[in-house]
Amino acid sequence: ITDILMPKMDGYRLCHEIRHHPRLRHLPIIIYTATYTAPSDERLSLDLGANRFLRKPAETQELIRTLREVLAEGSRGAPTVRAGLDDLGAMQQYSQGLVNKLERKNLELESQTGALRLSERQNRLIFDAANDAIFLVQLAPDGVPGRIIDANEAASELLGYTREEFLARTVRELEPAEDEASFGDLAARLQIQKRLIFERRLIAKNVRTIYVEISVRSFPGELGKMARAAARDITGRKQV
Repeated sequence: ITDILMPKMDGYRLCHEIRHHPRLRHLPIIIYTATYTAPSDERLSLDLGANRFLRKPAETQELIRTLREVLAEGSRGAPTVRAGLDDLGAMQQYSQGLVNKLERKNLELESQTGALRLSERQNRLIFDAANDAIFLVQLAPDGVPGRIIDANEAASELLGYTREEFLARTVRELEPAEDEASFGDLAARLQIQKRLIFERRLIAKNVRTIYVEISVRSFPGELGKMARAAARDITGRKQV
C-alpha cells in the first residue's frame, strides 16, 4: 500500500520498480493517495501495474474489502503492465501533473500561512487592547497555577513588569507570602468549578500591594491544562 507523493521515490516509480523486479513483480500493489486523485492519475497507476487505486480517506470497510480482493487475486499473477516510465507521453503527463499539483499545494500553503499570521496578529491586538490585565498560566495536574505563559500590556501597566519579566515568573511570585495558605484552596476549587471569580492581592514591581478582582477559567491547551486570568484593579474600592 503506497502513496504517490513521496520523497526520493514516488509511488509511480515504486510501482514500476516492483513490476520489473524478478522476485517482487507479483507483489500486490494498492495506490492510496490524497493528492493524485484525477481519473488520469488512476489510469496511469493501473497502467504501471497497480492492482487497485484508492482515494484518501477511504472507509475502513473499503480498505478491508480491497485488501481481501487483491489477496484473493494473488494466484492469478501480476497485472499486465501497459505503460513504462520511459514512455514519453506518460512521463510528460506525470511531470506536468507533478508541477501543477506542487504549485497548487504551495499556493494553498502560502494562503494558509498568511491567514494564520493575520489571525495571530489580530488575536494579539485584541489581547493587548483589553482594559483588564490578562495572564495565561500553566496549571499543574492538581490545578495549582504555575508558570506564566503570556501577559498583556495592561498587566505590565498594572504591576510594572515587562512581558519578558512575567514569563520568567510563576503566579506565586506575584502574591504576598502570607496568602500562600489559601492558594491550594483556590486551586482545588478551580479543579471542580472550571471558572472562579475572587479577590486577591498582588505585589507590583515597586513592592506596592494592589488589590484585584480576578476571573479565572481553565481550559486544555497545547502545553497541558492552562488557565486564563483577567485581573481588575479594585485597590481604590478597597481603600474606600
